[in-house]
Amino acid sequence: MSANPTVGVENTIGAAYDDYFADFQRQDALVAADHFTVPLSRVANGRITVAATRADVEAMLTSIWASLATRRYGRSALADRTVTVLDERCAQLRARGTRYDLTDDPMEDFDVLYTLVRGADDRWRIAVITSLTGGR
Repeated sequence: MSANPTVGVENTIGAAYDDYFADFQRQDALVAADHFTVPLSRVANGRITVAATRADVEAMLTSIWASLATRRYGRSALADRTVTVLDERCAQLRARGTRYDLTDDPMEDFDVLYTLVRGADDRWRIAVITSLTGGR
């Protein structure tokens, strides 16, 4: 019985997402922006936005963190992550978890579907973010 090559791809995508999630928690737009393609599409609260440049991606991240800060955001915890490999260069990752405030009380749950693509450099990057539970 031969090994399933999809499992290795799923693990690589999962590791790429874990790196992004950690960088998102550090709230460093310069570093976190490296995890995205340009253009980047985001669907949240019935609106579609497109970040056409890296500067737009950095601004989007900064705006998300500013919105979270007004609600006294402290951290996020991942509860579940599911990877679906669509082909050798495209996959989707669904991440579910909880955001906590500065006193470590739960603020809200999140459920986000990411579409990732593998670039010419073989790195997986997020091309589309779809918030399945709203999004701020």
